[in-house]
Amino acid sequence: MREPAQLRRKATVVLLAVVWLALSIHVLAARDAMWVSWVFFLSSVYGTLVMAGGMLLRKAPDPPPGGYRPFVSVIVPARNEEHVIADTVRCLCSLDYAGPRGGPHFEVIVVDHRSTDRTPEVLEALRRELDFSIVRPAPEDGVGKAVALNVGLAASRGEAICVFDADARVAPDFLERLVPYLAQPGVAAVQARKLVYDGRRTLLMQAQDDDYVVFQTLAQRSRHRLGGAVILTGNGLVTRRDALDAVGGWNEAALTEDIDLAVRYALRGWTVYYCEDVIVWEEAVASWRGLIQQRTRWSEGSLRCLFDHAAALLRAPVPWHKRLDFLVFLSGSLVLSTSMLTSYAYLAEGWLINVLTHRLSVATALSAPHQPLYTYYWIVLICTMVMSIGIERARGPLELLQRSGRYLLFSMHQAVSLPLALARYARSVFTGRLEWMKTEHRGLGVPGVPGLPAPEAVASPDPAGQVLAPVGLPRIGGDRGPKAAGPLR
Repeated sequence: MREPAQLRRKATVVLLAVVWLALSIHVLAARDAMWVSWVFFLSSVYGTLVMAGGMLLRKAPDPPPGGYRPFVSVIVPARNEEHVIADTVRCLCSLDYAGPRGGPHFEVIVVDHRSTDRTPEVLEALRRELDFSIVRPAPEDGVGKAVALNVGLAASRGEAICVFDADARVAPDFLERLVPYLAQPGVAAVQARKLVYDGRRTLLMQAQDDDYVVFQTLAQRSRHRLGGAVILTGNGLVTRRDALDAVGGWNEAALTEDIDLAVRYALRGWTVYYCEDVIVWEEAVASWRGLIQQRTRWSEGSLRCLFDHAAALLRAPVPWHKRLDFLVFLSGSLVLSTSMLTSYAYLAEGWLINVLTHRLSVATALSAPHQPLYTYYWIVLICTMVMSIGIERARGPLELLQRSGRYLLFSMHQAVSLPLALARYARSVFTGRLEWMKTEHRGLGVPGVPGLPAPEAVASPDPAGQVLAPVGLPRIGGDRGPKAAGPLR
């Protein structure tokens, strides 16, 4: 089965490459980049509609259904996480989610995925004072977050499965507030709002803070309210075990196993519920190199989902607008990256002509047919960005200008990450080489965040070298509740 699918994927990539090359040659030969302008312009219009939906459809969260209280298995994949895993395990072991008899109604499972740093030693030290499980993949298992999650799933006993990254921080009532939404008809998973907890340290981290608080939140809110493609984001999600088993667990060939799972749930006619008022906090990426790696992996993962599931999405038993939203979301990396590469060639050709004809003005590199729509693209993009930040975040004109300028510079990472993702995906299709670029967590410390326990005073330069004082937590893994949710329909 895998060989025919791989051949179809190769044939599809070759066909798209031929079409793109033909269009690009036409652009360069005719000096007419109108189709590139249309792509950028329409993408900005679609993005504006999504952001507008999020801004206009804000309302109080729906109350969760009562009575559904499954036993929850909390799974934390960890690979070389010596700087953050201790605080994360302590945070998760402190969750307040009691069963009918009053004891903890969850278990914590950490999957040590072949760590080569001090993560194993940190976990073993923690296990002397906290009640959680450590599991490890077999030597024949593959590499990647999905592999670790499936190993954790096999060792778990929960009716609901909750997933956190190794740098996650949540309030004690996280499960108490998130899990009941799984009882709603047709809901296979619930995604919490994701924010960064150290977004005030550097300009790069501040821009990521704005990205999460404003743009990612608006997109998820809009899609949730309009019945669009709500995406699982891999951190702070809870899913029904029967739904996860029905789709075969996590896809170990996926780079973004969270997006892939959301798509496969949609193909079954199930939905992902976005719970904006429940927050999971994570560490911001500290360097531009780390950011490029992270966003490249996200984009490459979306490309893999597109080529794996596009045909099935066209036939899926879901409303047309949800199907369209999924296809636009997944194809964004492909469409924008190919358009960017064509526009780079177009500009380079224009500058070369200017040099050869001694007309060195950069403005003349853009021909008249190209300018209007490309200008409109930037107008729409900037207006949407400023309006979103102004409504969601900024408290005055000066702050609005500062945040908008910072975020505009931050978003330029796509000029590198999108074409790089396309190149990496093409390489993986023809060579079979799949490289999972893990986001590095440095343990930069957690400043005061509403709803979270008080952090340590100062982040240690060697967090793995410290063993925090025991907190005397009760035993985790108590009784199971009597009530179960009905089957997914």
